[in-house]
Amino acid sequence: MLNKTRDNAHSVWHYFAGLAVIIGLLAIPVFKGLWHLWHSDKNFDGLLLVPFFCGFILYRSKDEFIRCRPKQVKWILYLLPVSLGAMFVASNCNLPRIAGLLLAVNLLIASLGILGCSNYRLFVGPLIFLMLMVPPPQLAVDFVTVNLQKLFSTVMEGLLFNFSGRFIERYGFEFWFAGIDYPMIIAPECSGIRSLLGFAIISSFLSVFDRHSIITAILMISAGVITALALNFLRIFTTMQLRVSGLEEYSMGFWHGLLGMVVFMIGCLVLSRLSRLLKPVAPKNHKEDNK
Repeated sequence: MLNKTRDNAHSVWHYFAGLAVIIGLLAIPVFKGLWHLWHSDKNFDGLLLVPFFCGFILYRSKDEFIRCRPKQVKWILYLLPVSLGAMFVASNCNLPRIAGLLLAVNLLIASLGILGCSNYRLFVGPLIFLMLMVPPPQLAVDFVTVNLQKLFSTVMEGLLFNFSGRFIERYGFEFWFAGIDYPMIIAPECSGIRSLLGFAIISSFLSVFDRHSIITAILMISAGVITALALNFLRIFTTMQLRVSGLEEYSMGFWHGLLGMVVFMIGCLVLSRLSRLLKPVAPKNHKEDNK
C-alpha cells in the first residue's frame, strides 16, 4: 500500500514537471514581449529580477514541496487550456502586460490543480509576487511621476525656506538660489519612480520570503513605499546642497550614481531588518506538524 502511494506521488510530480515544461515553452514569446518592456524604460529594468527572485523563493521551499502530499483537483485543470489560449492570443496581439499576468495565472491554475488547495501556502505567495514582473501601464507611471515631482517640490520648498538663506523662490519644479545663475530642477527622472518600483519589489520579496501574514505583508509594502519616498527626498536634498555649496562635480556622473547606490543599500538594509522584526515565529512543534 505504501509503495502504491509513493508511485502515485511520483506520477503526480512527473505530470507536474511535464506541464511546467509545456507552460514554459509557451511562455517564451511572453518573456520576449516583457523583455522589450523592461528595456524600453529604465524605470522598468529592475523588474526583470522578479522571475529570478520568484525562482529563488520556490527553490528555498523545495524540501517542503517534496514532503507535501499532492491532492489533484482535476476540474481546475480544465481551465488551463482556456487560460493558455488567452495568453497565446494576448502575446500574439502585442499585449505583453496581459500575457505576463496570464502566465502567472496559468502557473497558479496548474499548481492548484496538481498540488491541491491544501498546499496553497507553498506556491500562491510566490506566484502572486511573480505578477510584479509586469510593468505598470505607462499612463499610471506618468501620473505617479508628475505627482511625485509635485510632492517633492512642495516639501523641498518648505524646507529650503526655513533652513536655507540662499534659496530665492520656486517656479513649478525649478528652484532658484542666490549666486547661481541657473535653476535646479526636479526632473521626471528625479521623481523616484524607479526606486519606488524597486523598493516595492524588495518589500514584496521579503514578505513572501519570510512568509508574513497578509497584515504584516501590507505593513512591509507600505514601509517600502515610505522608505522609497524618504530616501529619494534625501537624495534630492543632498544633490541640491552639494551644488549650492559649490561641489557640483560631486552631484553628477559617478558620484551621483554612487549616492543612488548607497541610498538603495540603506533602504534594503532597513526593510530587511524590519522584515526580520515582523517575521512570524516558527512553531515549536514543527516536526509534529509535518507528521
